[in-house]
Amino acid sequence: MGIRTLASYTVEEILPFIGEGCPKKRLTTPSGDYMVKMASSRLECFKRNQTCVTCKITGNIFLLQTHNHNPPRVKINCHLIHCEWCRWGYAPVRKSHTIPPHLNLFYKTTDGRLTLMTQDHILPKSRGGSNRQDNLQTMCSPCNNRKGDKMPGHNHCGLCFAFPDAVVDWDSAERLW
Repeated sequence: MGIRTLASYTVEEILPFIGEGCPKKRLTTPSGDYMVKMASSRLECFKRNQTCVTCKITGNIFLLQTHNHNPPRVKINCHLIHCEWCRWGYAPVRKSHTIPPHLNLFYKTTDGRLTLMTQDHILPKSRGGSNRQDNLQTMCSPCNNRKGDKMPGHNHCGLCFAFPDAVVDWDSAERLW
């Protein structure tokens, strides 16, 4: 399985089309036109804020990407076609398939290195958090991996995660535990 980048877009080219009012948009790439889903909680989180709440890097490029899945490797018991003894025969040949392309937000450095921007659950889903927009924030992948499923305010490895007090009612959230 590999990730293939089909095209790149500036943040300004993509942000106006993100949201419930525009479920899909046709994006043109050198390899063809694609209908791309524009209404998702992840993209709406990025529309609100493209900056990591921890390290403050800001996503500055959207990449249209897809995953190539190779056909599964099927183990068969013998090499004979229609073997009466094992009744396996040859495994059917399946063509590889491609997942529909999607947009990912990245921070691109001046020397071309990319850092993936991710959607983080302020109150982790594993601890009762929801997918509502008031529980989502933008984090870069390294900061999100360090945070894991830690609770708001937890200081891990010297990092203190920023949480917008105006968005989350912590008094209500405390009742979940």
